[in-house]
Amino acid sequence: MAWPIAAVRCASGSRITTPPARSTCCSKSSPDFLVPSPATIRHAQESDANGLAALWLELGRHLVELNSSAFKVPELPGLAEWFRTVLATSRSDESGTFVAEVDGAVAGMVSVRLVPPMKDAPRQVLQDVGVVRAEIDALAVLEPFRRHGIGRLLMEAAERWGREHGASLFFLDTYVMSPLSVPFYERLGYARRSIRFVKPQEYGVAAGVIVGEGALSIRRMRDEPGEFERMARWRNQPHVREWWDPDEPPLSSEAARNEYGPDTRGEALTTVCVIEFDRRPVGFLQFYRWASFADEAQTIGIPFDRDTWGLDIFIGEPDRIGQGLGSAAVDLLCRHLFERGATAVALVAAKENARALHAYEKAGFRRDASVLDLDTRHGRRVESWLMVRRRDS
Repeated sequence: MAWPIAAVRCASGSRITTPPARSTCCSKSSPDFLVPSPATIRHAQESDANGLAALWLELGRHLVELNSSAFKVPELPGLAEWFRTVLATSRSDESGTFVAEVDGAVAGMVSVRLVPPMKDAPRQVLQDVGVVRAEIDALAVLEPFRRHGIGRLLMEAAERWGREHGASLFFLDTYVMSPLSVPFYERLGYARRSIRFVKPQEYGVAAGVIVGEGALSIRRMRDEPGEFERMARWRNQPHVREWWDPDEPPLSSEAARNEYGPDTRGEALTTVCVIEFDRRPVGFLQFYRWASFADEAQTIGIPFDRDTWGLDIFIGEPDRIGQGLGSAAVDLLCRHLFERGATAVALVAAKENARALHAYEKAGFRRDASVLDLDTRHGRRVESWLMVRRRDS
């Protein structure tokens, strides 16, 4: 049947038309009737968290029906709180989340984020990486409201937000076998650009593990709220804060996202990692080529060539201190780097940090020179040892 047109109010105040959805409260014997209320497209609020959680659960169930080996139903405990945290910590100039509201309830949502141009875009082969792009992270509409224009209106809101923030190209991923999403996006003018190949592996590769040995593994830090919340909690632990940027104010989750987010997305020159033991996150490690930070290396007094690497590490969980995990993780990463051509790994450790010095020496490092770190303690650069482990030592 042809659906009558109902007005839909957008966050901007303009009016767009869309067919209303069928009601889900009809019995099998009663005729279908139309939801009388129009939908409102607006920015998501923290108070929408419960509705977003319910929507996310339904999306998971729908995707599992399509491919249970690729998708899963998200865990319900803590899901609404996760959405509240995401909405509370997201920066409005970097990402946007919109909801479709019908009769006071969330009927659909879309999230979009900006992707800045790559710094080395002139040396890349893809044209798109040189412009500001907007990625559609997620789009979901409750089943009773699908096929009635709400998804299109949500996409229009996301694209409008992207244009207002300088995006000249929009992109997204969707499941290629979906009978709904593929034709939907094509009707909106999106074209298939590439094919994503997937090869299932054991836990290590699937989880982004760089190197592992026994129960110990070093994996890439992910661009997820939970990762930044954990980093803030770790950095604010007294045993970490004593030596890691002690003159800086306590780290918030938002500040952690700002500091580490570009690294997790591959937009910076440092690889940021989480140390796991028995698949439990226990600490943080980052590594980089000193040649990429030549000014800092020269100021400190670190001799380097193209294949000299640096690293920084801490064990964040208090109950894992003093168990040798830091030494083991450093040794594991060094061997990984040496196998891939590194000539040396050089780092700086405060002279007063006896525990760190012992851990590095246990991992094969030797005190090479007395230096002043760039980090400050009580306003003064920290007297430190330059610690070096060479491949041929």
